[in-house]
Amino acid sequence: MIGSHIEYLKEILPKHLSPEQAESLFSNLRDNFPYSNDPNKVYRELDDKSIFYQGDGILDIPFPLLDFSKGQYHVETHQAAILSNTCDIAGENSRNFTPQTLFAAIYSLEEFTSFLKQSSLSSDKINSFIKNIKDNNITSLFYLPEIKSGEKLILAESFVRFDQTTSIPIDFFSEERYSKEYVQSDGDRLYTFSDYGFYLFIFKLSIHFCRFREGVFRN
Repeated sequence: MIGSHIEYLKEILPKHLSPEQAESLFSNLRDNFPYSNDPNKVYRELDDKSIFYQGDGILDIPFPLLDFSKGQYHVETHQAAILSNTCDIAGENSRNFTPQTLFAAIYSLEEFTSFLKQSSLSSDKINSFIKNIKDNNITSLFYLPEIKSGEKLILAESFVRFDQTTSIPIDFFSEERYSKEYVQSDGDRLYTFSDYGFYLFIFKLSIHFCRFREGVFRN
């Protein structure tokens, strides 16, 4: 699938990885890129649960939504993925002001499919759109496979929507409003990415926000 671009991907692997880690990541990319439908490849167990990481899924993040027709806004809570860089939200870093942590909303694929079925779209178009989400062919969306802990559903099949974002002060984390525990009943973290999952996440995040060749002459 990657074809002639596989060597380019190898050149831009993260430099902090050991040779063994880099080779493992490259093998995953060569065999699976750009799919994120295997939870065993996309997610990992945490060795250090003391901090939140870029890409982590978090429960109950408030999103203000504007209703133009009424000139009002209300707040909805969503599962959300951290877009901010891990270093930027690390609690031990000293700062001259309180930074914001940026989030993108996470939506259940089943609920979104039900919403589409209420529209005028044909079944073929809906099925094609859902397949494109799962295949990571839509630049503004990142597919998340289901997560279970035993028989308990932690995260339903979902997707991150990069174009629906919000930010909250980092103090929300430092004051322990959110628990850093991973997929536990008393924790707020839904998942954290493996190297492969994180690489895919960053790849799509970069494409969505930073397409350098935009095709616009600005001079």
